[in-house]
Amino acid sequence: MKKLKNLLQPAVCLSLLALTGCHDQVFYEIMQDVPTEEATVSGFISSMIRFSPDNGTTEYLYCNGNGTLLYKDSSDNSHGAWSEVPSLPFEKSSYHYYDETDYTGEQLLKVAADSSTIYIITVSYEKDTDQGITAPKRFDIYSNPDPAGGGKWTTLTTDDYANLLTGDEIIFKRYSSSSSSTYYYRTNLNIFSTNSPYYGNRRAYLRAGSDSYYELSGGALVVVETEITTDLIIDDDDDISGINSAVWYDGSVLFLKTYASATNEYNNDGASAYLNDTPLVYYSSSSDIYYYDGTSNIQAFSAGSYATCIAVTADSIIVGRGNYDYSSSTTGGLVKAAVNSETGLPATSLSSFTTNAASQITTSYMVDTLLAVHPESDELSTAIYASASFKGSGTSSAVSYDNIGLWSYYPERGNWNRE
Repeated sequence: MKKLKNLLQPAVCLSLLALTGCHDQVFYEIMQDVPTEEATVSGFISSMIRFSPDNGTTEYLYCNGNGTLLYKDSSDNSHGAWSEVPSLPFEKSSYHYYDETDYTGEQLLKVAADSSTIYIITVSYEKDTDQGITAPKRFDIYSNPDPAGGGKWTTLTTDDYANLLTGDEIIFKRYSSSSSSTYYYRTNLNIFSTNSPYYGNRRAYLRAGSDSYYELSGGALVVVETEITTDLIIDDDDDISGINSAVWYDGSVLFLKTYASATNEYNNDGASAYLNDTPLVYYSSSSDIYYYDGTSNIQAFSAGSYATCIAVTADSIIVGRGNYDYSSSTTGGLVKAAVNSETGLPATSLSSFTTNAASQITTSYMVDTLLAVHPESDELSTAIYASASFKGSGTSSAVSYDNIGLWSYYPERGNWNRE
């Protein structure tokens, strides 16, 4: 027994050394783990936008959460501070299984804003009895100069089936697609905005079809068609089809076909300014992150997986990842790259978070939105918001429906947690 004991002692020591050497990162993540706060903003959140109803004096954040339109003061870094707007211009979507009408109400899909108006786009559904699936019935766009303050909603769409008409052209179309195992509907429309930190640089746009574009301006009753030429497109200027995002860049609007784009602009006491006085646009092409300096598109680093959204701070580029293509399997979660404090240029490789960002929003979750409230501040000194979701049935132990919704980092709290 004594000999066996002596043999075991070195083995145990070696095991402890191996455990310590190989699992430092595991212990780090465990130490970073914090109890999850009660969820107050849940559901698929496609939009997180800035809006100032009073020419920049007060800034609110708006998002589509809890099946409605939510807002909060952007300076309020506290849990549970989101409120529902006093009124909506539609009944919330619901399904009545035993009712002949089946579906009632509208679902809020996305939020956008210009310098004076909030815009929301909704969809209502109907039952496709031939295929036994749900189909989009119609889309509507509404505007409001101050939803949080009880402003009046205006409907920008008509009562026609397809809503918006220009001559004989139907703007909102729906298409059906089928394969050997699936049958689904799709639409070629999107609503997006520059979401600039300075309120005067905020613009909102609608893409209807592959290459018809309209500017949503001042809550006007008529959606004005916008001329977009290839020289205004940063990432792929072969044609003007399929634009999905826009940025304010050094005095004008530039467009991108990727969903993931941001600039290093910030609000400098009521004026537009850029970090290091060098205007830069950051955008994704699949998993690669590029920056545009006004003349060239330069590949900066790889996010390691399909990039969905980008947030900029003074010392970091934060990237959300994921892919909703039903045929794709991809890694989600948050990653970041450092920014050179002197040049403002991003590093060529990823760096680790010093917060619990990676352990709270793991690679099993898709990240749909990202926003840093104060881009002029370092990552640890500004509030940052991200929304998480996942695709599939959720039967995997790696994901939970409880985690679908909005997450935040607050400097006062020092960690990421549920909103």
